[in-house]
Amino acid sequence: MSTLLATRETSAALDGMHIDVLFFDACLMGMIESAYQVRDIADYYVSGQNLLFAKLPYERYLRDLTNETSPATLAERIVDLYNQGEREPITISALDLRQLRTDAPGDLAARIDTLSQLLLNALPDPAPADHPVVQAIKSAYSKAQKFDYDSSNTIDEREGYVDLVDFVKQLSADTSLSADIRAAATAVADAAVAGDDRVVLKQRGKSGIYLGAYWNFAQAHGISIYLPLGEQDHRPTRYDPTHPERAVSEPQLPYYTDCAQMAFACDAPHWGDLLERLTPTVTIIRTGPDGQAGSNLAADVTYDTRPFNTPAQLNPTSFVYLPLIVR
Repeated sequence: MSTLLATRETSAALDGMHIDVLFFDACLMGMIESAYQVRDIADYYVSGQNLLFAKLPYERYLRDLTNETSPATLAERIVDLYNQGEREPITISALDLRQLRTDAPGDLAARIDTLSQLLLNALPDPAPADHPVVQAIKSAYSKAQKFDYDSSNTIDEREGYVDLVDFVKQLSADTSLSADIRAAATAVADAAVAGDDRVVLKQRGKSGIYLGAYWNFAQAHGISIYLPLGEQDHRPTRYDPTHPERAVSEPQLPYYTDCAQMAFACDAPHWGDLLERLTPTVTIIRTGPDGQAGSNLAADVTYDTRPFNTPAQLNPTSFVYLPLIVR
């Protein structure tokens, strides 16, 4: 029997533990929202920004482990060895979660919050779709590296998971934006990938073809963020397969802005405010095939009923035993 584990439940499940290296060998876990949730529980975090193809060779990662092996070295080793020799395209990274804590020199969440506040200050409320700052943000989104957040086995231009560093680099290069916004965008990128105090310790990407589609990870930097600017993300999250007629497609953005659901929303609240300000300018709503669109939505909205797929699960007859190693 399997069940879902909400983001807030990952920290609750591990509460009271201290882990040197936490490896989420699952799809689409390379999000700042996921990493931030466990920043006080683990020191290093290994995850993939896109779909992963778990081969589970944990003995390879732990081979030659000694008392002198540092947690950082182990995290980097997993990144180096993950699916070596396999054909599937992947992007995987090791994050230094110590740099996501509020006393860290870079304080990435605070820098994202500052950038978001500056963008909000430059936007009217409500923000029209043709406003220059809205267009600049959407242009940066359009150019940025994306990941297969609906598990359709293609990377589409409307994906809602976006490489954080690539997005802010696109902002910082846009001369239509003010100098303070561009500087704040650069500060976010620097905290993520520059210097000894960077969050992304190591990243490895391999582009390639999967199921006939080319997955290009040339602009992946190792950490993603929720940015649904290609389509509003509505899903029937309370779907009951025995009563599909009752399914109502719910907007997912409130989940990402709820401080009770995600620690990142507590410490970077203006990011959620920015997404809410921009949401009315997104005229495609992705409901999924079973979620009925609400009747109170604007007439000019396009409804896309393509499904949100669940990443393939491991064969339930496979058992993996992992050692708990304590120095």
